[in-house]
Amino acid sequence: MTWKIVIIAYVLKISYTTRETKTITMRKSIVCGLLLAAVIAVCFDMSDATCGHGVSCPSGYIYNPHSSTCYKIVTLSKKWDDAKAYCEGNGDRLAVFDSTDSISWAKHMRKTHSAWKGHINKYIWIGGRDYHGVWQWDGKLKKDIVVEDWYPQRPNNLGGPQDCLGLFADSNDLKWDDGTCNTAEYFMCEKY
Repeated sequence: MTWKIVIIAYVLKISYTTRETKTITMRKSIVCGLLLAAVIAVCFDMSDATCGHGVSCPSGYIYNPHSSTCYKIVTLSKKWDDAKAYCEGNGDRLAVFDSTDSISWAKHMRKTHSAWKGHINKYIWIGGRDYHGVWQWDGKLKKDIVVEDWYPQRPNNLGGPQDCLGLFADSNDLKWDDGTCNTAEYFMCEKY
């Protein structure tokens, strides 16, 4: 993180101390802009994603500023319960998106982030489950799902017990689906 502060300080120093001529100022401003753009790009596409928020995500995880936690798509096909156990075995949980900002962030990252956009056409398990007719975020303390992003006419519970929450692929606008828990799918873990 220190090198990022040094680069930003250097960029700011150049922009304040270059008033010699219009040509030099313009050239240095262009350089400053390019350096600043590079720093911003690094901040938003780093695997540890530490820029500006003081949280260091492990390699392969992406920082969500709306939840202050780190997320990772796991490219192993597992049933929902096995995916949950896998995440918990790594000190994580299946991903929770309990605000409209977090939901929008996840959709945006699936479309744009280099580590996730390759999986945009995959169904992905997250941490919601239907417990006796009530959709809740699974965890130590189950919490009712209040903010939702269901695909039209979902949850529908057709074709057997569709009690586990998954994210559709891009063809269905990355919205939520009530999936069959025993289907093996990719999944998303959250380090919180």
